Amino acid sequence: MVRVKSVVMILALGGLVAAPAMADGVKGGTGIAGATVIDFEGYAEGTLIDDEYTGVGVDFFTQDDGGTPMIDELPQLFGYGPTSGVNVLTGSTTGGAAFPTTAGMIAEFASPQAQAGAMFSDTAPLGDYTISAYGAGGVLLESFTLLSSEIPSPSFFPPSADAGNGIYVGFQFNSAVIESIQFGPSGSSGDAFAIDDFQFSAEPVPAPGAALLALIGMPVVGWVRRRFA
Repeated sequence: MVRVKSVVMILALGGLVAAPAMADGVKGGTGIAGATVIDFEGYAEGTLIDDEYTGVGVDFFTQDDGGTPMIDELPQLFGYGPTSGVNVLTGSTTGGAAFPTTAGMIAEFASPQAQAGAMFSDTAPLGDYTISAYGAGGVLLESFTLLSSEIPSPSFFPPSADAGNGIYVGFQFNSAVIESIQFGPSGSSGDAFAIDDFQFSAEPVPAPGAALLALIGMPVVGWVRRRFA
């Protein structure tokens, strides 16, 4: 009976130390430290992008309508701009969208990631955007709304003439569970947007308080083991 009690107590305390998978949606900031970054440079205007980045960890870029996103080079088609260089990734009409630049874009990873995001640009937003992270089997892990009022509006309006646009949006988890991430589309039909400096990392972000729980919990677990041995 004593040994049974000790096992139960150890498992209970261990549960305090082992934090569940936790997620945070991120709006703003500089992105992911030490991440793999895809800047979409080196491709001509209108190039369709699907499996071009398989070698660095992204199996496919797709659209929510089944189409394939494309490169837009300065000067841009509509009111958005690059964060670096001259190229951005935006929607095409290959999936049936009435206009280019409006379809939601999805990145599917070769292996699960703990952090993922991109610089998001729309210099004249008409509506709000939903940003979503998905896990195994396409299960929705987390999503949040990027409000139109939260998207920076530079002093210039289309076509953008300089780099440095956008706001970082993405997710950070304390374990590598992200299998795909989706940007948009806007809640307002016909709203043009683009992403740049797409980035991802399998390095987990520690859950808040996990380190403190470990410091507190492990000595107690050790005491329980000795006490009920």
